Amino acid sequence: MITDKVIEMLEENVTWEKEWGSLYDQKEGYLVAYNFDSKKSYRGINAFLLGSFAIYNPKLPLLENPYYLTFNQIEARKGRLKKDSKAKRVVYFTKLYTYRQDDPKLEIGTYDLKKFTDFVVKHRHEIAEIKEMIGKGKRSMEYILARFIEKYTLPILKYYNVFNGADVEGIDFKLDSFDGKGYVAPKKGRKGKKHEPIPVAEAIIESYPKPAPAMKHGGDRAFYREIDDLVQMPELAQFKYVQAYYTTFFHELIHSTGARKRLDREKGRKFGDKQYAFEELIAELGASFLSAEAGILHYTFRNSVAYIKSWRKNLLAQIKKDNKFFFRAASQAQRAVDYMLGRDKNNIPAYEKRMRTAAFKKKYKLVTEKKKPVTRTPKKKTSKAKKTPNKPTKKDKPTEKSPKAKKGLAIPMQVTIPVVIEEKEPVLQVVMPGTPEQPITPEPEPVPETSTGSHPALPVKRKENQGMRKEKPQKGYCPRQI
Repeated sequence: MITDKVIEMLEENVTWEKEWGSLYDQKEGYLVAYNFDSKKSYRGINAFLLGSFAIYNPKLPLLENPYYLTFNQIEARKGRLKKDSKAKRVVYFTKLYTYRQDDPKLEIGTYDLKKFTDFVVKHRHEIAEIKEMIGKGKRSMEYILARFIEKYTLPILKYYNVFNGADVEGIDFKLDSFDGKGYVAPKKGRKGKKHEPIPVAEAIIESYPKPAPAMKHGGDRAFYREIDDLVQMPELAQFKYVQAYYTTFFHELIHSTGARKRLDREKGRKFGDKQYAFEELIAELGASFLSAEAGILHYTFRNSVAYIKSWRKNLLAQIKKDNKFFFRAASQAQRAVDYMLGRDKNNIPAYEKRMRTAAFKKKYKLVTEKKKPVTRTPKKKTSKAKKTPNKPTKKDKPTEKSPKAKKGLAIPMQVTIPVVIEEKEPVLQVVMPGTPEQPITPEPEPVPETSTGSHPALPVKRKENQGMRKEKPQKGYCPRQI
């Protein structure tokens, strides 16, 4: 049933170059499907089946509502289905691990992965396939066991029906406060800035788990080369749409997760063979999952008609031969995406933590930098100088040596030249280039320097302050303007 749906979709003719559209005329909608009860996004094959099908056919719309519910959940919330509403199927399966061999006689069938693994390890020198792989000596025992278990895992498919929230009346889905991934809105009024980096996509790329592959830009080809662990990308400006740049980057990064030192996926030897088609499908599905995570539509750099038709033709041939082909690819794609996102025990991906750092916010201008306190330097002689808030007393009268005292100008006891236009003592924001922001509180009442040099403090007869050390003002670098 699921395979037939995929085949039907892939066989539909699509004019790829024409249908991509513009970054600025996108419709509003959702890419990612969510379970309304748990508020968690669907994964693997269900993410593909319930989410927007724009991954393979850009003519198909985005989701009006990202949430799905079962019929019983709708009734429990006193909702009702609209007329002619159609259900979609959520697929799940249990795994049966089974192996049978006649000589020597070995047989096991269990739903317990640990029990099956222990059986394989115990009889590894009796199982013909494992003995043959060990004899070649090209792979580790962990790799051999993993491939063997994967081969003899039989998924038992089950499903249940769900309805999209757009087909339900009487339930408030509170879409105005939706804070999940995959929301897409029109980008209006930014036509002169369509090649600006997308911060979320940049954070996903920058948060690739260590050791990350080398990432270089230049030329007109996008590829991953395992021999030197290199992802090569054209420059952002070379792409027609900024989305195409990131989805292409995601495609190549998903390829890089299959390297031996990471997830160790088997690669195809030539264009069009089964394993090549399998790896390409993993990369395309993985790129679509990451694009949805970043909230952008899925574009592909390889949108030439010849490439798409050739690749789709080979993909269709493999899916028709093996009805589990697409399921396995979706599972591997989800595994690759999980590896890249690196979620912690609270299910928070690494890129979200990176986006919270001060350095990242400053790099992509996600926050407005705090302005330094404004100071004023008084003029040499103004009529306003007589209107001082602190009226001097006789004790605080300046000495005869003061040049201003001779003219009868009243000077307050404590002279502070700069005036800060804030009632509270300001916090000077000093930012070193390339370092997190650290507020520094200036020393109390320094004698600052003016634009023409230092202004001498007027002598005051004040015995209690004699011998006090003169504090120097704090200095720092101004933030670099980008």
